[in-house]
Amino acid sequence: MKCLALFMSGLAALTVSPLSHAMSIHGQIHPDRYTFFLTPEGGNQLRQANNRMVKKPGSYTLDVNHTGIQPFEAVRWDGKPVKAVTCVLVDGVVFGHDATWSQCKDETGAEYFGNQGWPVRDYIARACQVGDENCPVYLVLQTDPPTMRSDMVQFTPAPRELTKPKADASVLAELKETGCKLANTYLERNHRAARCRSVDSVDITGGYDELKIYQVNFTSSANDEIRMKIEHYPGYPKYSVRRIWSAEDEQSRKKLPEENVSIITEKLKLDGCQIINSYHEKKNCHSIFRVKYVDNSFFITYNSKGGDYHSTEIHYNGKEPDRITLDYGTTNEKTIDLKISPLDRKAPEESVPTSSSRHPSSQSTTLFSCTTQNQKQVTVTLTGDTVNYLFGKAEAIPELALSRHTREVSKQWLYSRAEGTDTRELNIPNGDITYTVVQATDNNGNDHSGIDVYKNNNVLATLRCLPDTVQANMDNDNMENIPDVH
Repeated sequence: MKCLALFMSGLAALTVSPLSHAMSIHGQIHPDRYTFFLTPEGGNQLRQANNRMVKKPGSYTLDVNHTGIQPFEAVRWDGKPVKAVTCVLVDGVVFGHDATWSQCKDETGAEYFGNQGWPVRDYIARACQVGDENCPVYLVLQTDPPTMRSDMVQFTPAPRELTKPKADASVLAELKETGCKLANTYLERNHRAARCRSVDSVDITGGYDELKIYQVNFTSSANDEIRMKIEHYPGYPKYSVRRIWSAEDEQSRKKLPEENVSIITEKLKLDGCQIINSYHEKKNCHSIFRVKYVDNSFFITYNSKGGDYHSTEIHYNGKEPDRITLDYGTTNEKTIDLKISPLDRKAPEESVPTSSSRHPSSQSTTLFSCTTQNQKQVTVTLTGDTVNYLFGKAEAIPELALSRHTREVSKQWLYSRAEGTDTRELNIPNGDITYTVVQATDNNGNDHSGIDVYKNNNVLATLRCLPDTVQANMDNDNMENIPDVH
């Protein structure tokens, strides 16, 4: 069973579910394709396997299904026997080893795979070769000629009520009681300003085997509606917060234009590791294995230097990325918001100006922004106690995104009477690298702002801003809580 699970995991990284009526398969496709008409016994065995997978995704099915193919990503849910499947053989590499597998679709668009070649003959009533007269074709490839016969239909996912697991009443009650504590621990650890005030509702949203996924809806101290995804497993730790986001983000969601999908996909194939490593503390991306686009998200599967597979999700809202999730689908999963969200708003009563704070901490203040001479966008914002630094092309995934507590950064004001230059600097560390944001003007009104990059106090690079693009608010009022350089 362990080998089967590994093969399924590897195969998932090699195939792409169709977004239209055609399927893309990553690997060397064999030229012959066949449609197999199953015996009543074969059809019923696949029916049992499908039913089990619908109720409990990831279930073991080899005890009820001996046809040589197993349900894959698009699992049939109508409870009917399978009549026929069209299959193709594919050669590829799984976990560093050469492999050959079959990939199939049935008459409803449901998907199957087999790791030992074609379906077992004992369960095949008859077969025909694709291209022969009167041979139905349920698996159509993107490379097929337009005159090729196609009987393939778009797969319809199972209704929500059919796949939704049963919630544990005690878990619902416990999350209702402790949801705020879990949320606030997560928000504090990730330097977010929002805090949970009250839990509104809890519901189960998914899961398999003993792992269950719950969603907690709560109201923040700034009266924003917030969502929290929690995994529950009857062990330790009992609850794991996977992600927190706002209802406002859901409502303002915009579809990524189709013409941008292929452009971004190719960009990620080329520069995906550079992007991932700019966010990931371990900088473990060595080579991109594949990029898959599904519903405004790009899922990047990559290899580390040790040969392990990892996954990162980059989500778009319209033409711009709004979050990146590192180590997607693992216990180390970490989501980084790329835009200011309600998660960075504090309660109104916490934001009342005082003699020591003239600017409400609930607001996000742009300390500095400009377009550099090499057409890169630099943006530095202050939200509560967090300084955010973004660098990259406009309307693209930031090449670098840093979030630092105000106590981790430093500032200094400099004035040169000889040169007549007023300079204000904000130092943002990233390991042994420091990004110094420079706001500088001379007595003649000329702007000399830019970014200086240091490594161990040695200048690595200097990026100058286009003067007409500079927007700077690096004054004492906005930066009074940022310590001076010592």
